[in-house]
Amino acid sequence: MKNILIYVILLSFLSCGKKEAVTILVENKQLSPQIKDVPIGNILCVDKLGLCDSFFVVINRMEEPYIHAFNRTDYSFRGSFGMLGQGPNDFNFPFFLQTNHSDSLELYDVNLAAFKYVDMKKAIAKAPNAITQSGMPKQIIGSLDLYKGKNSYFGNIDGGMGLFFIYNPIKDKIKWVDFPNSVKNDECDFSVINRITLNEKLEKIVSAMFYYNKIFLYDIKGTLIKEVQIGEQEICPELVNGKELSDESIRCCTDIQAISKNVYLLMQTVKEKSFENPNTETSRITVLDWELNYIMTYTLPHYVKSILVDELQNRIIYVAIENQEDTNIYYFNIKN
Repeated sequence: MKNILIYVILLSFLSCGKKEAVTILVENKQLSPQIKDVPIGNILCVDKLGLCDSFFVVINRMEEPYIHAFNRTDYSFRGSFGMLGQGPNDFNFPFFLQTNHSDSLELYDVNLAAFKYVDMKKAIAKAPNAITQSGMPKQIIGSLDLYKGKNSYFGNIDGGMGLFFIYNPIKDKIKWVDFPNSVKNDECDFSVINRITLNEKLEKIVSAMFYYNKIFLYDIKGTLIKEVQIGEQEICPELVNGKELSDESIRCCTDIQAISKNVYLLMQTVKEKSFENPNTETSRITVLDWELNYIMTYTLPHYVKSILVDELQNRIIYVAIENQEDTNIYYFNIKN
């Protein structure tokens, strides 16, 4: 531990034209993990990954059925379900609803504006009433990261009215948390795309920016606690005529996951124009604690689309883009 030097520099400087105090983190503890395949058969376009009880679950965007289930320990195939349609058993464009308050698999479908509640064993067995649904509040339709807390929903919408929202379903009231001064841009909504994660027990929210190397820590009420920058050189989106996102813009954090102790950031260095051939790019996963202190970095040999942290199995699972749009799934063990 004495040989690990973590640089934490407190500076006050011009951040994309605005003066901000920021903590700079240098990624000086990097590890290339031993990567193993997750056998997923002929599922060609995996988008999102989820967990429910003994199941590892993936969402396939390209063909029906949309939902595929595997054993959580050895990834043996268990079954598939979810066809295209409008009914309770059907899906159109589903996402996993993150929650600690349910024993079933919960999803939300942004095109159907519905929450879906899945009894996994019944769904795999094609039993009746395996999937039920309820309406989704219109204020939060379109959220790409959505967390169901005990009393509120937390999420974000690309091009939305703030960094993230807090929605009270009883009062049917939504509160948007404003963008920090260091990333504000009133001309280009998509320059402030971000991803969020929640630790309900610690009452903390982390937001990581897509086109800035900035990470923000908030309390559960939406008060900013801390701002950090990954790397000494600041990264900001490149704009054309001050309004449109340039293809010279660098992708920074494209996904975020968390467990009880740590936050995991999927970090990139690829420019938008290079995304046409992402299978030639690499990615990394930067690990922070819930105070946004740097712990370590995993370097990966693939361009990674999304990640999932399985705290029970002590693994990180990820979707890699290979051969243009085709995907493969890999995993590695978390270093303790």
